[in-house]
Amino acid sequence: MNSRTDSEPTDLVARIRSSSQRVELAKQIAIVKNKKNPLTFPIVDLDDVCALLAETIAGVSDNATELVFKHLETYQLGERAHSWLEYGTTHAPDSCCPYCAQGTIGVPLIAAYRAYFSEAFKVLQTRIDKAARDVDDLTAEKLADLIATNDADFIYWAALCEIPAAPTMSPTEQAEVIGVLAKLISFVHSKRRNPLEPISLGSDAEGIAQIIAQLMTYNKGVLANIAVIDRARADTATEDLQKTEATHAKWLAMAEKANEPVKSAAAAYLAAEIRSEAIKSEKASAQTALTTYTATTMVSRQAAVNELLGNFGANFRIVDARTNFIGRDPNTEFAIEIGAHKVKAGNKSDSEPSFKTVLSAGDKTTLALALFIAQIEAVPGLQDAVVVFDDPFNSQDMDRQFQTTSHIRSVSTKARQTIVMSHDPRFLQLIEKNSDDDATRAFQLQCDDSGMGSLRGWSSADELMTLYVQQSEMIREYATHQKVLKGQSLNSVKQAIRPFLEDYLRLRFPGRFPDGAQIVAMAAAIRDAGSDDPLAKFVPDLLALNEYTRENMHGGAASPVAGELRAHCRKIVAIVGSY
Repeated sequence: MNSRTDSEPTDLVARIRSSSQRVELAKQIAIVKNKKNPLTFPIVDLDDVCALLAETIAGVSDNATELVFKHLETYQLGERAHSWLEYGTTHAPDSCCPYCAQGTIGVPLIAAYRAYFSEAFKVLQTRIDKAARDVDDLTAEKLADLIATNDADFIYWAALCEIPAAPTMSPTEQAEVIGVLAKLISFVHSKRRNPLEPISLGSDAEGIAQIIAQLMTYNKGVLANIAVIDRARADTATEDLQKTEATHAKWLAMAEKANEPVKSAAAAYLAAEIRSEAIKSEKASAQTALTTYTATTMVSRQAAVNELLGNFGANFRIVDARTNFIGRDPNTEFAIEIGAHKVKAGNKSDSEPSFKTVLSAGDKTTLALALFIAQIEAVPGLQDAVVVFDDPFNSQDMDRQFQTTSHIRSVSTKARQTIVMSHDPRFLQLIEKNSDDDATRAFQLQCDDSGMGSLRGWSSADELMTLYVQQSEMIREYATHQKVLKGQSLNSVKQAIRPFLEDYLRLRFPGRFPDGAQIVAMAAAIRDAGSDDPLAKFVPDLLALNEYTRENMHGGAASPVAGELRAHCRKIVAIVGSY
């Protein structure tokens, strides 16, 4: 729709109807080319029929035909006698019979033979026979079938072209026509039985003439429609459906444009066009202002992120931070600088250095955390905000975990409330032990079998004093210094390996392994998850630990070898330290 109002033609309704028909015509090109035209009803020339009925042969008795047929019937001469008599008549002398030599002059039967088999009589008989065949086609069945077929064809063609008023006949009219034509047929057949007898239509002549005229009028209407249909069929050779539909849609739209709700919608559209231009101008101004703002803001934000990365001990930093306006909303893009190399953050190539491959899982977590902290610390209304950290230490080593807790405590002094969610009691203890006791609360989220959740008070200190923690300390001590804690032995260290590792994997990855699952089942589940699983590289170590501790599952095993025990404890530390 454009802002210009096209003038509406006075014949718009006719144009819509015509274009609709042309669309249908274009859609049915294949059918139209092969479809037969409506049919005319076969009728006779009444003047010719009347002249034929009145015709006779001068000097020939009008009962010659009757005499010949009566003779054939009386003597039961059969069908072959007809040709035999014809041959004899045409070859016999004029004055006597060729068989008995008796005289034939003045014999009525012989005169009838000569008239019946004469050339003039044959011509007359042939014309009468043809007239009889013609009128025999004027049957009720043929007329009813033709009218029904034509009616259906006219309905079909009326949807495709502007045909004249379609001719038709009601069943009552058809019955009247056939009734009158039956009289004409009767007259013709009477003439056929006695060709030399003149026959007049008499009082039926006027009625028959009216019916013949009625049929001629019907046929004239059919022919007028056929002329239009033939032109439409010729048009299909050049009809283009797409252009025809476009023209039809144009006229329809023009008709709708003057009516509600389109009229109001058009006015609203024109107003929207004006508003759209204003918005484009406002958008351009806003982009200019935003570009100017980000040119200074991004520099300071980039510096804040890099300072945080330095605090976390990261060996990379972000550079080239800027805003672009590709898409619906402004976007920020930046690159990672590692030594002398730069990698754009959006690059995910598997064959070249990319953001996906150059940073470890811990580095990615650290970068995300630095971006998040830099963002929230720049929020003007941070003092009224609630900040949520969800497992922020994921894949971090102990040093970065310490830095994370330090920054979380810093944020908590600026925000209205800070919520930290984690599965690791050690990390939560790092936050608790250096926080304001009066302002810090710890809770545990529990879920029952029905799916209902609840919060209860919780203490990281109590959690870390469990047997699980004691086992952890025993294994770490022996792995690091090959020393046994007070009150423990080599056997107790070895016996602690399996339950600690199974508890650790269940606690570290809640819900992943079913309750009661043992190391070998856990290793199988990790292996089945594929090489992308974060624990995939430790499957051999898990299986080795399973084999090493199997004999200690029920006690009674021999005392372990110190070096071998330490090697297996180091495997556990490697697994726990990485995750």
